[in-house]
Amino acid sequence: MTKYEILPATIGDIEAFYGASLPMSVRGVVLRANSEPIAIGGVFMKDGVAIGFSEIKAGCARPKKHIIKTALEVQKLLRKHPQVRAFANADEQSAPRFLEHLGFRPTGEHTANGDVYLWKRS
Repeated sequence: MTKYEILPATIGDIEAFYGASLPMSVRGVVLRANSEPIAIGGVFMKDGVAIGFSEIKAGCARPKKHIIKTALEVQKLLRKHPQVRAFANADEQSAPRFLEHLGFRPTGEHTANGDVYLWKRS
């Protein structure tokens, strides 16, 4: 039976997930399956703008209940910022719906990184 854990992301989790460290400071959470990171999400700052991100490893199981619980933990991180921008990955068909589920709204902007969404603290 698979054991799932949702925990604050560590440098080790980030390196295990992406295969390397990231060039920016990240506040995030990780979903582990049997101690292996399978999904990660959080916030980082770029040029004074909070950027939200989430990603699920390709080819792994997508346990909906645990993905939603992880998303709720990411929402807690969003609340520390007045607003957060995110990009809907064009290669991930469910990305816009997932962002809207988290409270992001489309801005109408389109970039090379994908359609831009904005979350605002209420």
